[in-house]
Amino acid sequence: MRKLKLQVTKQLPLPLAAPPVTAETPLVPARMVNEFVYCPRLAYLMWTQAEWADTGDTVEGRRGHARVDKPGPPLPAPAALEADEVRALTDTETSRRTTARHPPFHSFNHTLTQIIR
Repeated sequence: MRKLKLQVTKQLPLPLAAPPVTAETPLVPARMVNEFVYCPRLAYLMWTQAEWADTGDTVEGRRGHARVDKPGPPLPAPAALEADEVRALTDTETSRRTTARHPPFHSFNHTLTQIIR
């Protein structure tokens, strides 16, 4: 039997200077940061070139998120929170120009707790 020898190569760095951040700089979804860490080329294709192919999972996920992704009123101050379920939260970091959607939270005793299903 013949043995194959695999050669593992490292991805070469691509040192690019980041452009200056301004108020017009678009917010980068945290998901894109994750994609970039996983594969910079994939992140470029998805974010810059808008190349995306749906799968059954992404279509099902979009349908499931249709209700919770509708914007709601801003959250009240922690002392004014009542015990009810908050569907999802959006967190935006303006200094880093990133944004993220968080899964459902439940408010109880003036604190928010993530709902794990």
